[in-house]
Amino acid sequence: MLAVLTAAALAVGSDTVTVRPGDVFVSTRLAGELLVEGSATDRAEVIAADVELRFERRGNELHLVPMRAGDRDGEVHVRLPASTPIRIAGTDLDAVVTGMAATVEAELLEGDVAIESIEGPVRVQTLSGDLRIEDVAGDVAAVTLDGDVELARVRGEVRAESTDGDLVLFDVSGRRVFASTVSGDVVYSGAVAAGAELTLVTHDGDVVAGVPDGIDASVEVGRFSGGFESDFPVRVRGVSASEPLRFVIGEGSARISIRSFDGDIRLLRR
Repeated sequence: MLAVLTAAALAVGSDTVTVRPGDVFVSTRLAGELLVEGSATDRAEVIAADVELRFERRGNELHLVPMRAGDRDGEVHVRLPASTPIRIAGTDLDAVVTGMAATVEAELLEGDVAIESIEGPVRVQTLSGDLRIEDVAGDVAAVTLDGDVELARVRGEVRAESTDGDLVLFDVSGRRVFASTVSGDVVYSGAVAAGAELTLVTHDGDVVAGVPDGIDASVEVGRFSGGFESDFPVRVRGVSASEPLRFVIGEGSARISIRSFDGDIRLLRR
């Protein structure tokens, strides 16, 4: 994953341009490594290794484009005004975005994505790659076909999905939180406010959910092959092996749904 370009790398190619109110930063033709960070200036600056890049204005879109045909693979460092929305696409690209106060979108065919310190919604999708998203004040949608998803300190609604990978959600609070994987474990630790909805699903893996003591929630636990443990009292009647286990904690105002076809489920006090 890209961190900081070296001094030698900075000499290859650079460009700067003034960012206007309402502009959107767009990068769709790069491979390699891309770092985008917010700044307090009104200028966009790109510094690249191995490639020569420039900014190209198309209406309110500020595109980052190679100066030579086929010149697209390298290390790229972009600084933007923090309020600039971001759209990133690529086929083989590792991307890092940090320090923004705007919408961040990334759609990759292959590559890891790290996003941190964002004030605004985040939407990230990749076919193959790991996603790490931290310190976000806004809704988050993170989807990968083959990879792990890690979320930490997110204040907003969350949708995290993987087909083959683990999902780890730490210190998450949102009115709706949905985390689903086909093959992998799901780990959740966060708030469950009154009226909130928390859904944790895996087909082949374990689920561990850590929620605060004193919550009010209606809980539904579905499992076919695997055990269930709870730190909270469970009082049910007429339990059937083919039906989900349903019980209430406190007044039951929130809804918690946990399902695993082949794995253990644990509901813990944080």
